[in-house]
Amino acid sequence: MTDAPTILSAFRYVHEVLKQTALLLQTSDQVLAERDWEGLVGNTCFDETSTHIQLTRRWLPHVAHRFYGTDAAPLVLLFVSVLLDDRNNEYEPMDECLLTAGAIVCNDKEWGDHWKLWWGRWHGFQRPRHDDGRIIVSERKDWAEQSDADAIIERVITKGVPLPTVRSTDDLRTFLEPLLREVEVYREGS
Repeated sequence: MTDAPTILSAFRYVHEVLKQTALLLQTSDQVLAERDWEGLVGNTCFDETSTHIQLTRRWLPHVAHRFYGTDAAPLVLLFVSVLLDDRNNEYEPMDECLLTAGAIVCNDKEWGDHWKLWWGRWHGFQRPRHDDGRIIVSERKDWAEQSDADAIIERVITKGVPLPTVRSTDDLRTFLEPLLREVEVYREGS
């Protein structure tokens, strides 16, 4: 028997990565629920996928994400995302899949349905982007342009690390804690 890679083994590996990614996002749901952050999009975790025969680049996800809100911080939308690849070559170069998390701070409590799924990829767009777990903050005043839909954003806080570095629930808690401390100032009554 040969140990040579096969297409079948590659697909099995991809399925295992996606299974582990789902477990990580489910764990994020639990960890953030402990801090009163509620998931906002049901069980959805992918966007921009397709079953269309001419859209093969969209047959596999390029990002898996979850979004969270809390009544205690109505100006903040949290996200946890796994950037699986840079399908459109939009990010600074990636050497590895990234676990990212962030907070979108809005200027209006009525942001409700105005947020976009692509915001879960924000860390990939940061310039400069650091994938060592440090907090990156960008402010509205620093952006060249915004669409009308994005004009509700005042501040974006993100962080990211290579996906393989997060191996346990404790690792995930340690990863999320600095972000949660950063957004604590937006809780009402703080």
